[in-house]
Amino acid sequence: MKSFCNRIRFISSFLLSATLFGVANCQGGFQPGNGGENGQQSQLCTNVSQSLLEEIKRYQPIVNQIGQLILNGTYKGIAYKNLSEFVDNFGSRLTGSESLEKSIDHVLNTMKFIGLDDAHCEDVTAPKWVRGYESLTMTVPYKKNIQVLGLLPTVQTPEEGITSEIVVVESYRDLQENKNDVLSRVKGKILVFNHPFDDAVNAVTYRHRSAIEGAKVGAIATIVRSYATFSLSTPHTGEMHYEDDTPPIPSAEIAIEDAELLGRLYDRGQKIVLNLILRNQRVGNITTRNTIGDLKGSSIPDEYVLVSGHADSWDVGQGALDDGYGVILSLLVPDVLKTMNLIPKRTVRSIVWTAEEISKVPLGAQQYLEQHGDELRNKYSFFLEADSGIFNARGLIMNGTDEAQCIISEILKLLEPHIIEKTRVVTPFPDLKTDIVPLMRATGVPGAILDTDGEKYFWYHHSNADTVTALNPNDLDVCLALMTSLSYVLADLSIMLPKMVV
Repeated sequence: MKSFCNRIRFISSFLLSATLFGVANCQGGFQPGNGGENGQQSQLCTNVSQSLLEEIKRYQPIVNQIGQLILNGTYKGIAYKNLSEFVDNFGSRLTGSESLEKSIDHVLNTMKFIGLDDAHCEDVTAPKWVRGYESLTMTVPYKKNIQVLGLLPTVQTPEEGITSEIVVVESYRDLQENKNDVLSRVKGKILVFNHPFDDAVNAVTYRHRSAIEGAKVGAIATIVRSYATFSLSTPHTGEMHYEDDTPPIPSAEIAIEDAELLGRLYDRGQKIVLNLILRNQRVGNITTRNTIGDLKGSSIPDEYVLVSGHADSWDVGQGALDDGYGVILSLLVPDVLKTMNLIPKRTVRSIVWTAEEISKVPLGAQQYLEQHGDELRNKYSFFLEADSGIFNARGLIMNGTDEAQCIISEILKLLEPHIIEKTRVVTPFPDLKTDIVPLMRATGVPGAILDTDGEKYFWYHHSNADTVTALNPNDLDVCLALMTSLSYVLADLSIMLPKMVV
């Protein structure tokens, strides 16, 4: 431990000033790992050689040291400090905004400051969208101003807005089955979807497709219950879709409480009239940037393990949870390894993506795939992304072969119990939009996001509540220790992980 407890590289935010810390307390309450002896042996590991399992176990002392440094040593709380400075200085970072580009400049400068090899940016073309004035007012049965957030890229309403009676449904099935003769009543009205959050994959379709399904039945606008598991009267936002064969109609989200209010009034037979004003606009394409930096491998530098997050966010809150923390962890993983003088055989490549939120597909990752497809297919062992929250990290949600899952599971056991009490690998990977999804689908390379408390994540997701105040420094430290340990072991193993069939 002496080699890295005496000095620490610290990523200063904004001004990039180097700060030296004193000798770390290398004792503390840290409990060394026991190689997962408190857990059960994975049933999948019959297809992995005993020699590889023994090789993985030999990394236990290094994982213990990584955990010591981050959880009790000089990196304790550093992730939270850097994240708070990052989001405080740059705020929300919508694609096309000046704040996003300034934050990308900062990421590039930080990569150079901590000494990553070949730190550079690559251009990405993306649409720009600007949120204008928005309001939603209930005028009948009484006047009530309702907080609203337009979905991107919703079309505008007329200048005076849309004033209309509403029809409230809970699900698309209500339309398909014409429940309560809804189809005869919805034409020419605002359609409200009061669909509760059942699961992330199904619930998000009400944000994505509400305008499409509403237009099919003659609605003139749609209002959607926020894609959230809990609310304190906070509306959420996000990306929505149009299709060529249906007219584009305005669409926005409201808080859970307001959606349920409208639903109760409607179920009681009340006439409800809303006035909706959305003055948002699409203003053409812009150029933004992915940011790439390498901790070059010692003996196989042209093979890679990827760690990543995305710099862009929505234009509400601070974008701390989605996905400022992913930016900071992607910078700190190689920084920790450099501080410890742990240079693995393969290169650990950090990529901070851009334009993840703005479109049906994560544009930064998609365009990187188009430009570097052969390298991604042939030279990468694993794709890791931090874009699923930090609360109560338990392991990974993964795509990969049974053998790859087993290898990852065995590596995660090295974290037990000193970093995570009991780890797990969850499959299959959810059908949600993250940057590594198009990479995995095109290349067969296994990949993962953090397995965290998803319900709590959706309290804050895409809302004004997504601020650094919502995050806990200890949770961030655990995520950093997990990502650093996993990245190092995978990059240093004697083998690359097996690929999936694509």
